[in-house]
Amino acid sequence: MKNCQNLLFPYAHNILGSVEDVKDAIQDVLTKHLSTKKNHIENDIGHLIK
Repeated sequence: MKNCQNLLFPYAHNILGSVEDVKDAIQDVLTKHLSTKKNHIENDIGHLIK
């Protein structure tokens, strides 16, 4: 998961600007991603960035 956080950080930071807001947003995205069914997701990284 740490690799995903490092990958998502620049995208989220460009949108949100605040490091604390970015950390919260990434945590929310990863939590939601882990709790969803993945049978319709072909590209996990692309889905997370979206």
